[in-house]
Amino acid sequence: MRTTLTALLLVLATFLAACGGSDPVMTGTLAVGRTVGADQYLADAAAGAQAVRDVASAVAALPARATPASLKAMAGDLTEPIRQAEGASQRLSAMRLEDQRLESQRAQSATAYTQVLAAMRRLQSAARSGEPEAARKAAVDLDAAVQQLTQIRRTGD
Repeated sequence: MRTTLTALLLVLATFLAACGGSDPVMTGTLAVGRTVGADQYLADAAAGAQAVRDVASAVAALPARATPASLKAMAGDLTEPIRQAEGASQRLSAMRLEDQRLESQRAQSATAYTQVLAAMRRLQSAARSGEPEAARKAAVDLDAAVQQLTQIRRTGD
């Protein structure tokens, strides 16, 4: 699981560098179709990245050979990052940007981020159940989803 985590953290560092940073402009829900500025988009992208980093930190605290007990103990540590990820995902999916290049990137990123969030939820479910193999698979899926998201941000497609 640590090899997966190392790869996840490297990808995340690239993601964070690519998305910039900004103080959160809005942290509640956003009405579908609401036009926002680039600063809101960047703030939500940064909030999503922070949630991924927090999940990675919780996974990094696991012993090298995660046990059912250590996974169950970690499951609660994922609640707040997942809540943050849900908010960022909702806003990224709901918002629209006037800048067409950013709007295209936002639409692709919002779709990809739903996969990141789904993997986070699977990881937490496996951890709550104390299932090391399911947790490992969810961590691998999370890594793949973050890599896909990072690729979108890197290419700007």
